[in-house]
Amino acid sequence: MPPLRIAVIDNDPALLQAVEVELRSGGYQVLCLQEGTTAVEQLPVFKPQLIFLNASFPKIVGKILGERLRSVADLRQSKIVPFSAHVPGAARHAAAALDADDFLDSPCAPAAFLAKAQALLGGQVGVRFWGTRGSIAAPSAQTVRYGGNTSCVEILLPGHDELLVIDAGTGLRVLGNAKLAERKEWHGHIFISHTHWDHIQGLPFFTPWYLPGNSFTLVSTDQNELPLEKVIAGQMISAYFPVDFERLGADIAFKKLTEGDHTINRLRVETLLANHPNVTLMFKFHLAGRRIVYATDNELQWPNEKGVDPMAAHRARMVAFFRGADLLIHDAQYTDDEYRSKRGWGHSTWREALDIAIRSEVKQLVFFHHDPDHSDEMLDRISAECGEDLEKRGIKLPVCLAKEGEKVLLETSPHP
Repeated sequence: MPPLRIAVIDNDPALLQAVEVELRSGGYQVLCLQEGTTAVEQLPVFKPQLIFLNASFPKIVGKILGERLRSVADLRQSKIVPFSAHVPGAARHAAAALDADDFLDSPCAPAAFLAKAQALLGGQVGVRFWGTRGSIAAPSAQTVRYGGNTSCVEILLPGHDELLVIDAGTGLRVLGNAKLAERKEWHGHIFISHTHWDHIQGLPFFTPWYLPGNSFTLVSTDQNELPLEKVIAGQMISAYFPVDFERLGADIAFKKLTEGDHTINRLRVETLLANHPNVTLMFKFHLAGRRIVYATDNELQWPNEKGVDPMAAHRARMVAFFRGADLLIHDAQYTDDEYRSKRGWGHSTWREALDIAIRSEVKQLVFFHHDPDHSDEMLDRISAECGEDLEKRGIKLPVCLAKEGEKVLLETSPHP
């Protein structure tokens, strides 16, 4: 669906800029107007679902402008919210006079505009799982319910018309086919945690990037001495694949990240290095007041024979990074017995993932990156054991195992 549209009418350029950034972070399309007298001409073309209207202007009173907006046929369904950044009570009085849908009274910070938009227009943020396996795809009669495709997760943001994808395992092929059934033209960002095969092997089979007019940005990090673009193109040389990277029809760009706090396509994304045998990023997305953390291929090592935690310092950084997340998607590939022979392979046990989620006080946990040898029945047992463990400890934490095709949705919320 196209982005929901919001217009903001005010005479303060600084306020308009701040509010625009905040509303765009929630996935809305925004039109800012500094002169109230021109609004009646421009708004019928934009056709906003919501109009934030300053209660008064130097040249025209907000009440008069609001009445004129209500008289325009294309704007009669638009919700109108008067606001006043400086005069307490002004917005409330204007709302009463206009029979407006709501109001924002002084003082109103940019976050208050987003919160009001979400309350009036509704919406949910979340994720959809297109691939849940780790290491190698495992399609079989024993993996039907949890899925056999490798890592691929779509970020769902209300009103956001571009693709936001995390990792490009074989699930990306399924995602691409589903999107093309909706329409042909697509643009978006694909965040890649690292370039091990199970996180990039869906790219050559991602049909939308063969179509001219489409555009995608691959967001990741260089692999030591290997530039990101060389790694991605390398898996499509003739020794491995019949179609060369240079023959793609879509425009492909690359954006390199290191640890830190970034703004990408108007979305805030924080990154932290995972504990994995190659350079791997964990992502924290700030979406419409919710925080979603993606932390696959992250080994939460056991203490050594002397009881010393070899990653105590980095574990503390992880806890801070995960702290209070609304949704944590974490690697949970192994059982305790499996981990004993696979220590150092770059993956966690489900018990370690559970413990760090509890320590970090996250609000919801999803086990991800299922081992290819784990059947649906075995994953059911892990789910049951996790529930029993939480009950014994008296902890109420929603935990589920990622299932291919399923969504986890969160109601939108004002920024903390």
